[in-house]
Amino acid sequence: MMYVLGLSRGLSYYLDVQRKASWDKDARQFDPVDLSRATAFIVGVGGIGSEAARLCHAFGMTVIGVDGRWERDPASYAERHAPDELDALLPSADFVIVTTPHTPQTEGMWNRGLFELMKSSGYFINIGRGMTTRIDDLAEAVEGGTIAGCGLDVYEIEPLPTKSYGRWRMRSLPRISQCRTPRTFRNGCMTYWWKTRSGCRGARDSSTWWIRPSVTSRAVPPDLLIRRRPTYR
Repeated sequence: MMYVLGLSRGLSYYLDVQRKASWDKDARQFDPVDLSRATAFIVGVGGIGSEAARLCHAFGMTVIGVDGRWERDPASYAERHAPDELDALLPSADFVIVTTPHTPQTEGMWNRGLFELMKSSGYFINIGRGMTTRIDDLAEAVEGGTIAGCGLDVYEIEPLPTKSYGRWRMRSLPRISQCRTPRTFRNGCMTYWWKTRSGCRGARDSSTWWIRPSVTSRAVPPDLLIRRRPTYR
């Protein structure tokens, strides 16, 4: 959800002027996206996709799910569709959120052809597997104005090679994932659920500090951060 919020408000533009120590209230070069009128496409409605759908729905977004199997509670979804309907649906998506696994069928499925079906004001977010997305095709789509931007938690090649300078400079929100294995418990999390709790606490602490340095971590009631323990397949 942080990707959706950051992209919809043009966070990357403000980060640019912040690095330059410049005060520019008009740094964002487009009108913000009204999420209450926006449509989010969740491609892959497993545990992660369902949680993303719940959060998007909470912000008033119209949520449309695309998956070959529907094993999760569809309460957050306004519509449910099969993968073979994706091409017809993409032109109406404001945010495409991909959570699909890497399989022979999904490898490279997000390529130039699909990006060209999206609206020019649409955003692409991948929080699934990097191999599902052709990074060069995505970069061309963003840089050429085919789509408005992207948020990537994963890449086709990890780590992204240093020589791919243009990809590092692409107008997007960068990878923000923290821990991947149980061994990273000492760094703040042991399971995906714990990672989610830790991430929410970190976001809460950072945001309250930027609002007022004296605000403590108890500024946001804990019960509002995690309402239930999500399950993942």
